[in-house]
Amino acid sequence: WADTTCDVALGHGSKFKIQQLLNIPYDDLSNRYFCGVWLAKAMENCSLETHCATSDDCGMGETCWETTCNVQDFVLENIAMALTEEEKKESGKLAVNDERRHNFCGISWVDASADCSAPCLGGEDTDCPAG
Repeated sequence: WADTTCDVALGHGSKFKIQQLLNIPYDDLSNRYFCGVWLAKAMENCSLETHCATSDDCGMGETCWETTCNVQDFVLENIAMALTEEEKKESGKLAVNDERRHNFCGISWVDASADCSAPCLGGEDTDCPAG
């Protein structure tokens, strides 16, 4: 969807989560929170995808738990995979007024604007994950 309230230049989009996390010191308590139906499950499934700030970031029936994991451990190993080479080039070149900065995937414009999780700089459905 074009013209959403999301903006890749502001770090919106799950692919850009790594860039946001790079600014957080390793020992910051916020690095230790992960989603799970209970604490043991949250610790078992620690990943970039399950990292959370609050339970609102988690799936239905899950809670955001403080664990012994640290999301920073996943950042560096995933940084190279976060963006395709083309996306790295494109996102860094977009002008402030470039409308492509606001192209995000979703089942509707409202969904895309609320979620801000999957940028689609090309503006095509094929840029979006299936589903």
